[in-house]
Amino acid sequence: MNGAVNGAVETCKGSFHRFHRYLNFTDTRLRGRFDPEGCAWAYGMNLFDLDGWRGANVTGTYHYWQEQNVDNSLWKLGTLPPGLLAFNGLTHAIDPSWHVLGLGYNPHLDMNAISKAAAIHWNGLASLEVEGREPIKFHNPKYMALLNHLRFYLPQLFPSLHRMLFLDDDVIVQKDLSALFSLDMNGMLIIHYGSWGHYRQAYWHSTGLHMPSIRHGTSWGSVTTHIWT
Repeated sequence: MNGAVNGAVETCKGSFHRFHRYLNFTDTRLRGRFDPEGCAWAYGMNLFDLDGWRGANVTGTYHYWQEQNVDNSLWKLGTLPPGLLAFNGLTHAIDPSWHVLGLGYNPHLDMNAISKAAAIHWNGLASLEVEGREPIKFHNPKYMALLNHLRFYLPQLFPSLHRMLFLDDDVIVQKDLSALFSLDMNGMLIIHYGSWGHYRQAYWHSTGLHMPSIRHGTSWGSVTTHIWT
């Protein structure tokens, strides 16, 4: 992985899901240290280099920013904002076909990308319609899930592991993901997909299935699909 710690699919489209949408850049602790136009990435499926994580003390950085935000002045809710800070410069973009997200809130997802995705992420609040069955409803406690906080302690919880593929509980695996374990992360600690920084092709992970602008062909073609709000 050449020093990379986290591999993930980027979620920014145009001005959406940029750092400035999650963080308060009027605060001098952030201004000048981070790029407000930096592209956010998806939490639903991540490839972690735990050795690089330990070496970079990502958990310590995460704790630092949590302490800085004790008054909620840097961000309001969620674990993604401190994650963006902790993994800043340590993230590697993977192809979005690995992970397609947005199912449950984006009626315009590309169905072709979804069908080809390695994993799909039902992270929206809409019901899943299954022919001949009652609609399946998913409940996503976005800011209360223990899983969101647990990921920051993976190196300590699994000290003998070197690399880990981390999936949220609302991600559906459709294809073999083992190729990710030999992926060259070009010195990054986390891999993600997107248009900013170093990234992999979009077919690894499709995201934003809650958005009406997502094309069906894109999501069905992805290795993974991520449904989120």
